Amino acid sequence: MTELIDTGRISSLARPTENTVARWYFPVVFGLLFAGMLFGFSKTLYLRSFFPVPPIPFYLYVHGIVLTTWFALVLTQTSLIATHRQDIHRRLGFAALAVAVVLVPLNVFVVAHAAERAHGAITPLLKLETIGDLWSLIWFAGFVSAGVYFRRQPDLHRRLMVASCFTIYGPVFARFELVFGLPTPPPAVILLGLLALVSYDLIVARRVQRPTIWIVALWIGGLLPLLGFVATSAADSVVRAL
Repeated sequence: MTELIDTGRISSLARPTENTVARWYFPVVFGLLFAGMLFGFSKTLYLRSFFPVPPIPFYLYVHGIVLTTWFALVLTQTSLIATHRQDIHRRLGFAALAVAVVLVPLNVFVVAHAAERAHGAITPLLKLETIGDLWSLIWFAGFVSAGVYFRRQPDLHRRLMVASCFTIYGPVFARFELVFGLPTPPPAVILLGLLALVSYDLIVARRVQRPTIWIVALWIGGLLPLLGFVATSAADSVVRAL
């Protein structure tokens, strides 16, 4: 009888800890993404008046505001779920969706003008950055749309939103290297996204879940055609068209 009581007590003590990890894991992940974005764009956007940086066009200020709003909303949304405020989460979801809808064409505009400002030969790096950014927007739109569609399946919804944010995080990593000299290869963004999803599964469920496997397969399956396309002359045509 004593063993049964002790076992039940241990089980009851362990369960709240696991629930706490499951509730706050994604708010922590999105908090780190948000902090990384603030750090990455600090010199060129948020604190640019304190640094000797060249002027930027007005549309980049707009892009920075919209992108910051997106990550702030996603962090807020996950925090609301963690604090059991699903009612506010549902209402705020409409605002987050509206920001995502604005973010996609705005990013296309920024990518097109970035390629235009290059003013030089079409290098493999320029092709990779330009085509890669456009690719990431397609996947971002797909992950957000799927997240909205599966909003009544919380486990899948959360994973899709994580994937959407890591998909468009490449420019932040680029700022780490360009502005601060911190080497951050582009594949590291996807690898960190995979690590975040797989770690959550292993911590909460002790095994990788099917939604995570599908997202990983989509990410890898999308990267291979991207790398192949960048090496073709068609990629040159796309960059020139922009």
